[in-house]
Amino acid sequence: MKTALRYVGIACVSWLLVAPAFAQDEITVLRCPDQNGLPVTFQVDYSPVADPATRQLSKPFAENQACKVFPAYRNITGIHIEESCPTFKYMIYDKDQWPHRGGDAGGYAGRCGAELLAEFSLLIKSQIGPYDVHEILHVYQAALGALPYQHILFGPSMAEACREIGDNKGYCVAFFKLKTEGLKIK
Repeated sequence: MKTALRYVGIACVSWLLVAPAFAQDEITVLRCPDQNGLPVTFQVDYSPVADPATRQLSKPFAENQACKVFPAYRNITGIHIEESCPTFKYMIYDKDQWPHRGGDAGGYAGRCGAELLAEFSLLIKSQIGPYDVHEILHVYQAALGALPYQHILFGPSMAEACREIGDNKGYCVAFFKLKTEGLKIK
C-alpha cells in the first residue's frame, strides 16, 4: 500500500513540475490597455510552433485579435459574438504539425475559434504586427445563418477591418483586390 501511494505521490509531483510548461504555450487576453475588460476572452495556443522567434509573436497576435480585430468586426457587423462565444480560441501550427492534410487551406474556423498555420497568422507582416481578419470573420458570419457562398462578404469586410485596425497597406491591397475582381465580373 505504501509503495502504491509513493508512486501516486511521485506522479502528482511530476505532473505539477511539467504543468507550468504547458501553460507557457498559451496566451490569454482578458483586457486591453485603457479598457476595463473584454466581453470575450481570447486564447492563443501555440504549442505546435517550434521556432522560438515565431513563438514570441503569439503575444502581439493575441493582443491584436482581442484589442483591434475583435472590436473592428463588432463595429463593422454589429454582431455581439460574446452572446454565443464567451471565449475565442486560436490554435496555431507549424506546417509540419498541421492536422488538416490535403488542400491548400491555411486556416479553419470552428464555432468559437480557429486553427491557423503560423505563416497565415504569427508570420503576417503588417504595420501593426501579426493578426487574422479571415478566420475570425467566419465565426462572426455564423451568426447570419446559412449563406449561398461562405466568402460572399469577405472582401469588403476584410478590407474595412484592415482600415479600422490601422493596417493601411493591408487595406490598400484588399481594396485593390476588390477592384480587380470587380473588373473580372463585368
